Amino acid sequence: MSTTSVTTVSSLSPFDRALPLDDSADLSSPAPQSSSILPRHAAMSSMSTMRSIGHIGYINEVTRSSRKCLFAKLVQTIILRPITTTATLAFRAVKLITWVPLRIGVNKVSGNKEKSKSYFKGEYLRAVKAARDVYLIPSFVKRAFKNFVATHEDIIDDIKEKPIEQHLNPRISYELEDQRFSSYWHDYKTVGVVKPQVVEAEAKNEVGLNTIMASRLFMPNTMAINFGCPNVAAFVTGEEWKEVKRDDGSIEKTVDIIKVDAKSMWREKMQLKSTGGIIQSGVFLVPTNLPPEAVARFKQAATEMVGRKDITCVNTNARVLKQAGFSIEGVDLEKVIFPQTLMEHLMFRHVFYTDSAGVKHKVHFGVINTTKQKLEEYFESVDTAVVGTRLRHHLRNLDTDEDKKVRGAAARALITQEADRLAAAPIQQVNGADSVRRRVSVSVPSTLGNLISHIWGRHTLYEIDLSDKKAEIAEAFQKLAAAQNREKIKLSPFPHEKPSLGTRLKKYILFSGPVIRFLRSHMRGRVDVIDLHTQNLFNGVKATKGNRINYVVLDDKVVLTLVDANSHASNRIKKIADWALSKHALGANRADVNCSGEMRYEEATGRFIMNHDSGTYLPTPAHARLAAKLANSFFGTERFVAEEDANAPVAANAAAAAVV
Repeated sequence: MSTTSVTTVSSLSPFDRALPLDDSADLSSPAPQSSSILPRHAAMSSMSTMRSIGHIGYINEVTRSSRKCLFAKLVQTIILRPITTTATLAFRAVKLITWVPLRIGVNKVSGNKEKSKSYFKGEYLRAVKAARDVYLIPSFVKRAFKNFVATHEDIIDDIKEKPIEQHLNPRISYELEDQRFSSYWHDYKTVGVVKPQVVEAEAKNEVGLNTIMASRLFMPNTMAINFGCPNVAAFVTGEEWKEVKRDDGSIEKTVDIIKVDAKSMWREKMQLKSTGGIIQSGVFLVPTNLPPEAVARFKQAATEMVGRKDITCVNTNARVLKQAGFSIEGVDLEKVIFPQTLMEHLMFRHVFYTDSAGVKHKVHFGVINTTKQKLEEYFESVDTAVVGTRLRHHLRNLDTDEDKKVRGAAARALITQEADRLAAAPIQQVNGADSVRRRVSVSVPSTLGNLISHIWGRHTLYEIDLSDKKAEIAEAFQKLAAAQNREKIKLSPFPHEKPSLGTRLKKYILFSGPVIRFLRSHMRGRVDVIDLHTQNLFNGVKATKGNRINYVVLDDKVVLTLVDANSHASNRIKKIADWALSKHALGANRADVNCSGEMRYEEATGRFIMNHDSGTYLPTPAHARLAAKLANSFFGTERFVAEEDANAPVAANAAAAAVV
């Protein structure tokens, strides 16, 4: 058994020793989110070290808050939070008894009874959440003080991680996104999320509850924590594939799903049971570096705890995890009550597994999202569902057998269609140890930048490290300059001999040095660093659905920005911000570049089309052609092609594109 090394508290600086600790019964406050073109996760430890991981969804390296930040949060919680939460409750209460009845009356007169019900439900639940936040003020103060005085331990990783993709059925195709999750205590974190192409079907026994066939999604011997809306269930898959005969006589390979089935409000005894492959759709956290014994220990712990009743299903599952050897830094799992709290702990804290020999290991997770919502939006829905538990139970009691029959028939039809699709699906490539990997730095906005992003949208800079290819890049563009009889190898910003008025405005005002430095300092308050396999890099670009990506080739890296980061928005301010904050000058920090232009994914052929469209640097078609050639060389593919050559025959086809 490998030994572990513990960083003692006394060996750390006061800032390194500062660790926010949570009162487990508290809820975090969600904040707005957005997604961008490549997956991201935090990869900075408390000692500011970075480790290579080679996959996405890595969420448990914690960037520590300083004592000053923790003290500021303590003051905010004692002085400002009571004022803001009380004011919010007062506003919600007044609105509930004045404006809401008036709005409902207007809707009823116009014949929109269902709209009236939905509107009242939403406003009622918002008022309940506001009352809950006021009730939890003393708990928040206590929690803030614990955060300020807390210390922590750190465990050195000693178990190799298994890429999250290797926990998925190889016939399941997926996309990669970076999504945000935040809390009142920990600010926010952006993580890489796997978005598998699975079918959500409404549950037969409960209206509004979506389920998936998890037996088709996961590989055997996989453990995961399922965050439904709002139910939480830890589960494991069977030890091997099992063959199931379908109605048409064909054979489908699936795995068994064995979950901790617990009920809230002490309603029923906990069970450890097979679900028939079905589980709630939601967010799944999959441990990626557990020792082989962990799955068996989890099942043993759950079996020993069968029959217990607790206040919430979250609490029961947290107790099972503790019994199985899991722990979270600074948290008593037996006191965790709400799904939002558990998710927050797993996202922002060190999670450990103590094996049967008593050795503690740090645990890392992959993140899977099977819903149509982003992380923050989804957990806002979960939080709302928590306060509406009694209402959900009431609606469930009103459900009829006929309604259940209709939902069941619809679900079976969707499940059959999914089975047919998977039977014809090709086996997806899974990253091997010899795959090309690249370090990617992803910008995280400053506090001011995060606030402003609520107005102009989120814009992210992605830097792909090519430091090992620096000499090749320099030599290639030096030869190009010689072939073009240019004395200067690199391209300078705004090189126009007779610039127009618009170009002058860009050069000397809009994208001048001071403006560029200001914008970058707040777009890039810090960076998250990840290592990605080539396949994951490609999947990240493919997830842009053909949208344009600005690229800049520098000496030792490529910088990418999504041109239409807020293409879904109709807000004119965000459209203008998309134009300004994706400029090549901003990506390059107004430095000289080797090449710049646009790139897009062409779904029909599976190629990445690159052009030389850059009014800032004015590259030539030959620059884009060389950039595509270098990309193919560096990433071990033939998928990159210059736009001028896009109509030439290629070996790739649409079927091959599906497994890039």
